[in-house]
Amino acid sequence: METEVRAECLILEPVTLRLEVVRNLSSAWYHDHPDVEIRAVLQNFSILMSQGDLGTTFGILTDNLQEGDEVAVTVPVPEPSPAKAEAATSLPSSTATVLVVPGEMAKLEPAVPKPTDVYSNLKASLTLEAIQLELFIKDSDLSVGTSHRDGDNSLAKLKLAKIEVLANMRSDKSLEASVALQAIELFDSRPLKQKGITHTIAPTRTGGVTEDVEKMIKILFKQDSKLNKDIDMRVNSLHIVVNLEFLLRVSDFFVKGLPKTTPASPSPPSPSKSPASPALPPSTPVAETSDAELKLTFRLNKPEIVLVENAMNMDTNALFLRLDVNFLLRNSPELQTMKGSLTGLSIESSTFSAAPGAAKSTILSPVNIELHCSAPYGRNHHMEVVMSDIFLTISSESIRIITSAMTSLSVPKDEEKDDELSKIPKELWAVKKIEDCDFWFLKSEDQVIADDDVSGAAALERELAAIESGSDVKRDEQLILSQSRIIVTLLCGVDRRTIPLIITQLTLKNLDVRNWSSKLHVACELTLEMTYNNEKLSVWESLIEPVEAEDRHRPWELTVEVMSNELIGPDDEVDSDGGVPVLAPPKMIVTVVSSDVMQVTISKTSLDVFKSLGQSFSDAYHLVAIPAAEQEVIPPYLIRNCSGMTISIKVGDTFTGKPGAQIQIGADGSVVLEASQSVELFNRVDEAKKQPLTGMDGLFNSVVDDQNRRLLLTVEDCAESRELRLTRAEQRAFVVQQRTSPGEPWQLVTQIETFFGCKTITLRSNVQVRNCLPLPIEIYYKLSDDASARCGHVEPGATCSLPCDAAYMPPSEIFFRPSKGSYVESNVGCKWRNLSAEENGCQMFECKRTKQELPSVYISAKVEVENIFFESTNEATAKSYKIILNPTVVFKNFLPMPVLCSLEGSDEKIEVTAGEKMQMISIRPGITSISIKLNYQSKWWVAQHLVDAKPETLSVWNFEAEENGQKMSMDLGLHADSSGGFLQLSLYSPYWMINKTQRNLSYKASDDYIVKHDATFNEAMFFLFRKSSSSSSKKKKDSKDSQSIGDMTVDCVEGTPKRPSPRRSSASVVANSAAKADCKKGSKPRSPLNKNVKVSLRLEESDWSDKFSLDTVGSIGTVTCKVKGSDAQLVGVKIALASTGLTKIVTFLPFYNIINQASFTVRYKEHAPNAEWFEVEPGECVPFWPSHGDSSKQLVASIKGTELETKPFDVSDSNITMLQLNHDYGGINVEVQAVEGAITVIFQQYVAGYATVLLVNDTLNYSFNYCQKELKDQMQLLGPKQSVLYTWQDPVMKRELLWMCGEKKDNKDELVKDGFGDFFADSNSKLFWVSFLDGMQRVLLLTDDIAVVVRGQGAGELERVDMELNLCLQGFGLSLVNNLQCREIAYLGITSSGIIWELMRRKRYKALKTKISRALEEGFHNYSLEVIANKAMPGRRALEEKVEVDFSAKPLMMFKPDKGHIRRSFEYGIWLQHRTSAHQTQIHLKIHRLQLDNQSTSAVFTTVLAPTPPPKSVAADSVPKPFAELSVMIRKSSHSNVKQFKYCKLLVQEMAVKVDQGFIGSMMVLFAPLEDDDMERLVAFKQDCELIGKTLKDDAIQLSTSDLKNFYDMLHFSPLKIHLSFSMYGADEAQIGEKKTQFQFSVLSLFLQSIGVVLTDIQDIVFKLGYFERNYSFYSQSQLTAEITRHYTQQALKQMYVLVLGLDVLGNPFGVIRGLATGIEDLFYEPYQGAIQGPEEFAEGLALGVRSLLGNVVGGAAGAVSRITGTLGKTLATLTLDDEYQKKRREALNRPPADLREGLARGGKGLVMGVVDGLTGIVTRPVEGAKQEGVGGFFKGLGKGIIGVVTRPVGGVVDFASSSFDGIRRVADMSDEVHRLRPARFIQADGILRPYVFREAEGNQILKDADRGIYAADHYLGHIYVSIDEPNIFLGTDKRIIFLSKGELLGQWNSEWSYTWNQLSEPPSITPKGIQVLLKEKQKKWFGSSSIGKTVSMLERDKKYAEAFIGRIRAAMTASMPLKS
Repeated sequence: METEVRAECLILEPVTLRLEVVRNLSSAWYHDHPDVEIRAVLQNFSILMSQGDLGTTFGILTDNLQEGDEVAVTVPVPEPSPAKAEAATSLPSSTATVLVVPGEMAKLEPAVPKPTDVYSNLKASLTLEAIQLELFIKDSDLSVGTSHRDGDNSLAKLKLAKIEVLANMRSDKSLEASVALQAIELFDSRPLKQKGITHTIAPTRTGGVTEDVEKMIKILFKQDSKLNKDIDMRVNSLHIVVNLEFLLRVSDFFVKGLPKTTPASPSPPSPSKSPASPALPPSTPVAETSDAELKLTFRLNKPEIVLVENAMNMDTNALFLRLDVNFLLRNSPELQTMKGSLTGLSIESSTFSAAPGAAKSTILSPVNIELHCSAPYGRNHHMEVVMSDIFLTISSESIRIITSAMTSLSVPKDEEKDDELSKIPKELWAVKKIEDCDFWFLKSEDQVIADDDVSGAAALERELAAIESGSDVKRDEQLILSQSRIIVTLLCGVDRRTIPLIITQLTLKNLDVRNWSSKLHVACELTLEMTYNNEKLSVWESLIEPVEAEDRHRPWELTVEVMSNELIGPDDEVDSDGGVPVLAPPKMIVTVVSSDVMQVTISKTSLDVFKSLGQSFSDAYHLVAIPAAEQEVIPPYLIRNCSGMTISIKVGDTFTGKPGAQIQIGADGSVVLEASQSVELFNRVDEAKKQPLTGMDGLFNSVVDDQNRRLLLTVEDCAESRELRLTRAEQRAFVVQQRTSPGEPWQLVTQIETFFGCKTITLRSNVQVRNCLPLPIEIYYKLSDDASARCGHVEPGATCSLPCDAAYMPPSEIFFRPSKGSYVESNVGCKWRNLSAEENGCQMFECKRTKQELPSVYISAKVEVENIFFESTNEATAKSYKIILNPTVVFKNFLPMPVLCSLEGSDEKIEVTAGEKMQMISIRPGITSISIKLNYQSKWWVAQHLVDAKPETLSVWNFEAEENGQKMSMDLGLHADSSGGFLQLSLYSPYWMINKTQRNLSYKASDDYIVKHDATFNEAMFFLFRKSSSSSSKKKKDSKDSQSIGDMTVDCVEGTPKRPSPRRSSASVVANSAAKADCKKGSKPRSPLNKNVKVSLRLEESDWSDKFSLDTVGSIGTVTCKVKGSDAQLVGVKIALASTGLTKIVTFLPFYNIINQASFTVRYKEHAPNAEWFEVEPGECVPFWPSHGDSSKQLVASIKGTELETKPFDVSDSNITMLQLNHDYGGINVEVQAVEGAITVIFQQYVAGYATVLLVNDTLNYSFNYCQKELKDQMQLLGPKQSVLYTWQDPVMKRELLWMCGEKKDNKDELVKDGFGDFFADSNSKLFWVSFLDGMQRVLLLTDDIAVVVRGQGAGELERVDMELNLCLQGFGLSLVNNLQCREIAYLGITSSGIIWELMRRKRYKALKTKISRALEEGFHNYSLEVIANKAMPGRRALEEKVEVDFSAKPLMMFKPDKGHIRRSFEYGIWLQHRTSAHQTQIHLKIHRLQLDNQSTSAVFTTVLAPTPPPKSVAADSVPKPFAELSVMIRKSSHSNVKQFKYCKLLVQEMAVKVDQGFIGSMMVLFAPLEDDDMERLVAFKQDCELIGKTLKDDAIQLSTSDLKNFYDMLHFSPLKIHLSFSMYGADEAQIGEKKTQFQFSVLSLFLQSIGVVLTDIQDIVFKLGYFERNYSFYSQSQLTAEITRHYTQQALKQMYVLVLGLDVLGNPFGVIRGLATGIEDLFYEPYQGAIQGPEEFAEGLALGVRSLLGNVVGGAAGAVSRITGTLGKTLATLTLDDEYQKKRREALNRPPADLREGLARGGKGLVMGVVDGLTGIVTRPVEGAKQEGVGGFFKGLGKGIIGVVTRPVGGVVDFASSSFDGIRRVADMSDEVHRLRPARFIQADGILRPYVFREAEGNQILKDADRGIYAADHYLGHIYVSIDEPNIFLGTDKRIIFLSKGELLGQWNSEWSYTWNQLSEPPSITPKGIQVLLKEKQKKWFGSSSIGKTVSMLERDKKYAEAFIGRIRAAMTASMPLKS
């Protein structure tokens, strides 16, 4: 057959091969040359290949290699005869050709070599000069002729340069071989990539320093005559650029180019192999024994692996990985040793094109790892790993590089849109044969294993075989890792502007790994430390605090233990006690335990660090472009001279200047700065060469370095110098005696600010001006001759400092002038000293234009005073003044549309968009009018009003519009706020009414106020209602006003005129005539709007609905509109609060919504005669309004274009139904979700799993009959070995399947839960049924094979657990600290339990009841004392509660009331167990006790959140329970991604939440941003406006089909029972007035003010939120989260109205009612809580209910009397007009009495002190007032004293009654009082957050409480205890020493004596008797004696502490000396 080549393409270029073979013909006796020598040289070997060429080549090779396989015949080979075999074995291994001369044959004898002679048998050498491979993307053109490669299609080039292969085989079996590769190169040859980085693999750019520089890869192999092998492998000079995008392209080239291969059919088993032939067990492998040794050496010398950010840029950022690897393996028959090292493992960051020696940023500091391993065969195996510390630095730059590299992997692919309808099987509902279906659950066990991963079965088989073999050889294995640390540093910033922010140190200690090949056991200890960089203080502060241990701190520790278990034997599978199966222990158990409490401290600075770090990393991850300015290098120090004076700065040798700068440092280390000059300073030590931090110890060194950096400042005009430390960001004032200006001394302020590693030092005066105006301002000051001089210029938003001469020039008065425009200076000067002395003082200035007709500029100035440090002290006694320039009026537009603003007399209109603000600088409040114009409802509305100087907070502005010659009016709200030093006006509408119903709506607030809302109006309807006056005169006046506009009444909102006819037109609105505008020019705003508005709703022509409130923010409900002659229509209502707090957004929605998620159009109608069909297109959402009575709850659907209709289905409640349609579409899946306020019907097309059930009949001879229960006449038949999909025949009827098979009749199944069972089809045949989930499809299966049932049910509960993780933490503490205010705000603690006793029950320990545990603990304590005294008697002993126990038994034994082993234990604070197996996951979490404390000294409630302790009587008879417990069991299937939650329960105990206004304010200040962000408010308002434009589909609640759904058999979250208390007090330290929280507080207060609610104190209001439970349902994660959130939030919002019954002014008498009601309700509530734990606790729950009834009835009445008397006492305390008295009273009441005795004692003290204070107040109050406020204060104090004479004694009597009743209530309550977990943190004067010290916190708390707080202003230094028995302490502050004693009755701390520093003759000293205090003057004692000092004894344990304590007192005394002088 002739073939013709039509086209060709060159793949392999011509190759030249030179081969030389030399053979030794005398090899038998001549050995100077080898027997055979082969030398081959191959020239350039070049291959050009496209993707198609690759497929063709491999396809041909595959076909050729497989040719003939099917007809291969095994030909038997005859066995050789013995003679031939012997001859064959006698032949030499190699033969030689010998030349023989005729006649000489007899003389020739073979030369037999001596045994010692070794010669070469074979020498070979192969040299490949080069191998080149070039890949092309597109296939070659093989249409005609010769095709040439197109270089534009080139993909990659691979080049192997000079490969040399050498081999030498000797006669004694020794061998030498080597392979060497000089270089390998792989580079990107795509034309578009040539400007970037093309080389992927290449020689190292630095060349590398190795022995074989010219060889990149070299392998040497040596073998001696004893077969000992030596392998040496070396890799040198390897440079790899990881271009992931290019490597992925190359990978795709080969993956897609290779031909597709079909799996070969399995070959039949070999007939020669007998199936019964036994296989060798795995434990006895057959191996050849050899005495040869193996030596393997591998060395990888300094490779360079580079990961680039952008391969198209040569200057791109890159990560460089370098390391050296050395490995040596020696293997002999007796011993195997390994020795290896990995040295210099490092990662650096730099630009790719940087020079090899250029400086790089270190990411991973060089790490060295050494390995030593010794493994003697049959003996112990020892391995040791030595690793150096690991320093890892993570920055945004490295994250950006990795993210960019990973982003390049996303290769665009052609997305083919699948036709979803094609996935629907044909004849979906038809009966099918099982053999035609691929059901995994019907496959045999072998098939299942073959289909699944066989590794699991094989592993189990090997494990069983190993156990059965029972090898006697057992050896111990041990690995030891030396102590090492892992230090991770997180950097923030860009390029060189990076600073370390967080450092984490993890230390690994005592790692011991044993028996890793048999029974693994790992044990180690870990310590963890974490700190963050407080850049402002230049210190590192702890995030995870070290643990306080006696007099030192150590890192937080935890231990980790890993243990593997063996299989249990068959004899141990059943418990002998009760036949309970005992499962095998987990294969591996990991236990993590910490006996330390993890203390985490979060400060305001750390929150800012987290924010900066998160923003930096987020920008890097999302590849946000870096602004060019941020890439500039900034100096670490910048000094600016803004003082107006010439200052000389001596920097010394610590700093260096910037090269080439205008100002340089002189030779003497000083620099002179003139006024307004600046200089940049750099550290003299090169930062790039700075060594990395060496752990936590190095952190403190970095602090010391900054503390040593100082500057010496010298003012040229005076001889004084001041030293400035650059330690922290602060402001400090230095006094300067200015020679040229006699009089007041000047103050030079040094202001240090930090930002990303740069400290800016500003030298200025103590006066600054901040410009908040929209135009630049020039500043002038008066000279002595009344002339003015310019002293500053400040741009908008900037701050400038006044020169010192301007600030201190008498009379300290400055003037302002706008720099743009023709303005003159302000009419008056700003006397900032006088203005700062006024509280909230503001001053207005007018800057007139030179042209009188132009408007003036008005400026409002306010002075803020800040206390700063004075000189070198830590006292903030100096003052800095900041003059803030604001406009007089700021207008904010809180309408969802732009408005136009103009001023009186001006035609200029300025647009203010929605949410924006405008500064109005030409308004003078009280004189100027403003005009507002807006476009609403296609009409222009105008309002012109006078700007009142003191407007009301909430008022109404009237707008007018004109249409067709008719005037209309509309009212809008105006909010005014002048707290910021200027008037802020906000225009808003109280209500935005949004109509999404697509129907006409009407709102009626009263009979004369009706608003119509057309369906076509898609914007927000403004709604404002003010009640009309009831007086007739007012009505007449309003009538006259109405006629003044015309003969029509105007609508105050919509603006549509109302005709005088009785009936209202379609577009009319009836409005209150008072809302009609008398809108005259310059009129003032109207009166405030009505609060708590209730309206009625009308839908189209329906009747009016009942009134409902528009102020119930957050609620979702339904409004019913009745229609005459038809059923009522339902409208959903959602009410939300806008971010401004002024507007309520009310959205009206249709109750029924139809959503089509199918890909076809769905038609639907009501199931009623003559009902109209409606259509919904794919992806649309339409409203549905029923119109056929009760039938409206049922719908019928069909698919457009088809004739079949579905069965009616119900839409009144949540359900999912697959509606059957016998055509190609299969049907429609309907999902109905009913929630409060809406019902959503979702149409979906069929997807596998949507059918109700898959019925499978796997029996051989029995048919299966089935039907819906109520449709027995429609019984269907399923034959043997058949299956069918089934859905409900009538979805409206009861959904229960009735099935029958054989003798099994009337079986009912709801098809929602798993189950299985058996039955007899006849007398001889037993069948099984099983119901289970296959993905989302429910399967009901009948079979006669029990194995099928087991596979279908998937009983994962009985399988062995693979791994069990146990996490046990002693506790957790979270401290929230506002370090800017130097105080701890809150402390959240999770604590462990006390001692509990447990009893062994069924091989598990379970806790005993509290009273039995208490008896056991008391008995054990007594027994322990007896053991110490050697008096313990063994044997049984009787204890309280009828307990008999034997403490001497091992283990401990209890005999009564129950018999069994007992143990003494406790519950960890946090306990988590996580168990996993092949088909199951178990999670069990316990949080024992959670408590949140308010750490403020003025807290009303010291504990914010805590579990409500049960009464003691109840607790005694119950088992201790954790605060929260979660138990989850998840079943997984290898055949589906759907998880089945078999069991998920969460139990949360009853809790009390007590908050005060101060705590809320403090938390808001803590979490508020450091700077006020108007952009966040604007974004929030824009989101409010987006609610208007949302479509109905966005508002409709729907289920997402894209999310993966899981099945929940049982999901139960327990009810939440919360006791809520709230107080309006406690805000003394909250500093709520800060700018950071003004907005948040205003939102809350505005909302309350707008609805007319006055918030008062609330006491013990109970919230009962019902449990959340879902059973046998599918939910996605997002859907379930939304359901849970909606469930609890809606209940909480509704129960907020209960607060009205708990107001403090009523004394909460509702508490009595609630107390009695709770007692009765607990009978029904508590048993459910007990049943969550198990049925055996049901009886216990009943007992709890009875106890609760008794306790609440007794305590409720006493508690109510206490609160009523407490209300009266608070009222009387308010009448005293004494804030200090009220504060002390609140603090006393904050500590409630523990019992009746303490309650009577406190009440008696209050009664006596009330009388005393009342009488003495007549004298003391006037004196105190005169000291503070002069003459006016004297008379104020006199009035307070006179009032106090009456109110204080009466208040004392009332408080006595209240305290006594409170004590009675606590006796009845019988519950433990909740106290703070720990005292508030003590923060020293420098503001540094140091690790918590309990002694300091306790002492500081005592100082604040001592003598009713008279020493609260002192700063605590320390204290010591005088004795153990007597509660006396000796305490020192920064001003005095105090001796304190604790009162026995009330527990208060009182001072016995105290002395200030000036009363001491010398500092206290330590003597053998204690601490000696010497006084300057003798102190008189009783009976006339005197003493010059005192001696304070101390405990022996405090001697070391006392020395440091006295040292601090000495330092405080020394520091106070200059201040006194």
